[in-house]
Amino acid sequence: MRAHVPGAFWAFANSWRDIFKNGVCDHALKELCRLYVSRSVRCDYCGNQRSIKAAGAGLIEDDVKDLLNFEKSTRYSERQKAALAYAEAITWRLATDDAFWERMYRHFSEPELVELGCFIALTMGQQSWLRLLNIEHHQVLAGTSASMAPGFESEGLAAAVQVFKQLLGKAKHKEGEGRSMTSIRYFLVALAFVAVRALAQDATSYPSKPIRIIVPFTPGSATDIVARLVGDKLNAPGVSRSSSRIAPGRVARSALHRRRKRIRTAIRWRWFPPATW
Repeated sequence: MRAHVPGAFWAFANSWRDIFKNGVCDHALKELCRLYVSRSVRCDYCGNQRSIKAAGAGLIEDDVKDLLNFEKSTRYSERQKAALAYAEAITWRLATDDAFWERMYRHFSEPELVELGCFIALTMGQQSWLRLLNIEHHQVLAGTSASMAPGFESEGLAAAVQVFKQLLGKAKHKEGEGRSMTSIRYFLVALAFVAVRALAQDATSYPSKPIRIIVPFTPGSATDIVARLVGDKLNAPGVSRSSSRIAPGRVARSALHRRRKRIRTAIRWRWFPPATW
C-alpha cells in the first residue's frame, strides 16, 4: 500500500528499521509495547504477528497474555511495566504527574524515552490505519507463515480461530440471558477443536468430498447456531437437524459414517460430561 507513494514507503521502512528493529532501547521491550498497542486499538493484523528477533531474545507467547493487565501481572519486570505504562499513557492519552515521570527516568535514559515514545506513536498510527483498511492475514504474501503468532500460520488456522471467537461471543450472549452454560461451553470448545483440525488440513487434499453436519437438536437452538457458524467456515453444503434419537441412525447409514461418527464421538464422550446431555 505504501509503495503507491515511494516517499511514504521509505519513510515508514526506514523509521521501522531505525527505531524498532535497531535503536538504543532493547527490541523485546519495544515488541511488548507494540503488542500492547495492538490489543488497545484492536488491530488483529498487527496483533497476530510476532517479532522473530524478540523471540530470540527470550520473549515468549505467554508474555503477551497479560498485556492489558500488566500492572498486576507477575510476568513482567519493573522496567517492562514502566515501558507498558508509557505505552498506555500515549495510547489512551492519560494525564501524567511527577510520580509518572520519576518512574520513567528510574528505568530509562532520556534517549531511550525519546525513542520509545516515537516508536509507540509510530506503531499506534499505522495500526489504527491498518484496522481501518480491514486487511486480512494471508492476503499479503500469501502462503508464508513468517512472523505469525501461533494459530495464525495459515489461512485455514486463522479462519478457525475466528470461528472460535464467534462461538465464544455467542456463549457470552447466552450467558447474559441467564441460561445454563455448562453444556454450551463444552460444545463450543468441541466444535472449535473440530474446526481447527479440519481447516488445518492441506486444502488440496481435504476435504475431498462435501461435508455435512448432522445436529441432533432443533433449529434455533444454541447447538444449531454454532453448527451453522462452523459449517459456513468449512463450506459445508448444509446442516441437517434431527432428534437425538434419529441422528445416530442417519450418521450410521451415511456413506461417510466413519468420519462423522468419529467427530460425534469426540464431541460426546471426550469433551462432554454425560450429565450435560
